Amino acid sequence: MILNVSTVFADVKVYEGQYLQQANTLKALGLFQGTAKGFELTRKPSRVEGAVMLLRLLGKEDTANEQKNKHPFKDVPKWADSAIGYMYANHLTSGITPTSFGSNDDLSALQYATFILRALGYDDTLGDFKWNQSIDKLLELNIIKPEQKDQLNSTVFLRDHVALLSFNSLKASMKSNVELSATLIEKGVITLATAQTTGVVSRSVPQITNGKGITFLHTKYDDMNLVVRADDMDTALKSYTSIAIQSFDNQEQYDAEVKKVETNTLDYNQFLLTNSAKTSDVNLVKLYDHRLIKGGYSRNGDDAQKVFFCLTVFYNEFQVPLGYMKNQLPLVGEKESNMFEYDSTNKTENVKVTPQQIIPEGVEILKRKAQKPAPFELQ
Repeated sequence: MILNVSTVFADVKVYEGQYLQQANTLKALGLFQGTAKGFELTRKPSRVEGAVMLLRLLGKEDTANEQKNKHPFKDVPKWADSAIGYMYANHLTSGITPTSFGSNDDLSALQYATFILRALGYDDTLGDFKWNQSIDKLLELNIIKPEQKDQLNSTVFLRDHVALLSFNSLKASMKSNVELSATLIEKGVITLATAQTTGVVSRSVPQITNGKGITFLHTKYDDMNLVVRADDMDTALKSYTSIAIQSFDNQEQYDAEVKKVETNTLDYNQFLLTNSAKTSDVNLVKLYDHRLIKGGYSRNGDDAQKVFFCLTVFYNEFQVPLGYMKNQLPLVGEKESNMFEYDSTNKTENVKVTPQQIIPEGVEILKRKAQKPAPFELQ
């Protein structure tokens, strides 16, 4: 049974789409398709689009295409015929009239929230929830956050929100206490490998211990630079697209953050948001800049900082962590700091540094010598 309601929005605001990452993840899983114009996240979704999305979350799209059930509706587009036929035959949907499905009618937030709950095994006809309180039920089940609930209640419902709710539902537990993603993996709708790559299924983040293709540079200023050569990295890391680096001058704080990584309790999204390293390079060899913890180079005398601690995480295009490095790196005093520098105005200029030492974790620390060393090419 489908909802047959319309929602009146008063004093609403339309905003730019903000859930592109979720849309890309759903596309990688084969659950969300764009058009010739892309995802069209700022467009209102239609009733037929919402119905087809429900079928995908139920894992029944292939079954629908095989069965090719009939339906009485004259306004269903050809690409959705099998889907609507399956849903009609299995009493998952009904039309707005005996011969009209209302395919092009706008889909409301309440309607799609109801679709999501039904995909998770909840039945409004059995009293599991009320359709006009379906958004509240999503909040109760921790499928959305309070600010997302406010957004759904105060803005025009867009394809952007369809991507958000669909993505969130994959990590949610069904009424049977099994995650929806696990059910779709079992049905062969999505693969475990893709679910892990996109972060839908969590996994522990491996430690990077050999440091192949990863080189730290010390400079004479209060920052540190990281050179990454993708071609030299382990296969599992070659697909990285972003890096987050956090430095510490306090070992207790460092140990506490590392413990979160080792127990898989670190909020990796927040870590990336807060500590993203910057680069303007577009080639396989990239130079990243990281501002050291305040005071790293400003201390003199007996209390001068001798070592700083560094936690580095590599992420793929879905902002899923691929691996992490933990390092204790030596600092130098004010007078010695001039020995640590590189002069580079563009990514192809030579960086005149030579190896200083190898950290046990496998990361090279490079130091400039007084005599002319062999050039270190950035290309």
